[in-house]
Amino acid sequence: MLKPTPFVTAVVCALSLPVFAQTTEQPVNVDAILASLKAIREKQTETVKTQRTKLVQEFQTRAATPAAALDFYEAAVKATQFQGENRAQTQFIEWKKKEAAHLKSRDFQSGLRLHLNYLVLTLQRAGGADVKTLLPALTSHTQQVRSEQDAGNTDGILRGSLNDSIFVRWYQIGGLIGGIEGWEMSPGNLDGIYHKIIQPELRRLKDPRVTEYWDSKIQREAGQALKSSIAF
Repeated sequence: MLKPTPFVTAVVCALSLPVFAQTTEQPVNVDAILASLKAIREKQTETVKTQRTKLVQEFQTRAATPAAALDFYEAAVKATQFQGENRAQTQFIEWKKKEAAHLKSRDFQSGLRLHLNYLVLTLQRAGGADVKTLLPALTSHTQQVRSEQDAGNTDGILRGSLNDSIFVRWYQIGGLIGGIEGWEMSPGNLDGIYHKIIQPELRRLKDPRVTEYWDSKIQREAGQALKSSIAF
C-alpha cells in the first residue's frame, strides 16, 4: 500500500477545512467619484460656453452687412436643402435664379439681418447674460423692427420663430436656445418682446420708460385708426 506523500496529505487536509468567503473589494470612494463627475461637468460647461461664444461672433459678423448676411443665408440653404443630392450644385443655382428677386429685396435682407441679430441676443441670454445687460441691445432691436414694420416689411424671415431658423437647423443648436424662460422666440414680434422681456425688467428696475411702450402703442393705433377713417 502506497503512503501518501506530504504534499498530498497537506492538500487533503486543506480541502477538509471549512471554506469561508473573504471579500477583498475596496470601499467605494464617494468623494473621488463626485470630484470626477464635477470635473466632467465643468469641462462640458466650458466647452458649451466656448461654442456659444464662437457662434455669437460668427452671427454678429454675418449680420454686419446685407451682403454678408445674404451669403450666409445662401450657404445655409445649400447645406440644409441641397447637400448630398444628385445635381446638387445645378439645383442650387436654379433655386437662386428662381428666388433672385426675393433674395435681393430690401425687406428680406433687412429682415435677415434682424433675424441674425436677435439670434445673437438669444444665444447670449441662453448663456447666462441677464436682461439688464441686454436691455440696450434689445431696445435697439425693437426700434429697428418698428422701423421695418412702419416701412411695410412683412417678410417671413423677420416674423418666423427662431425654433424654425435655418441657421439653428444648419448649426444644430436648438438645444442651446431652447427652453429660455420668459423669452420671445420671434425676432419680429414686438409685443412679445416687450411683454415677456423688456417691460418686466423695466418694472423690476422701476424704470419710468416702462410706460413708453404703451404711449407709443396708443399713438400708433390712433394714427392707424385716423388713416383708416380718412381712407373710408
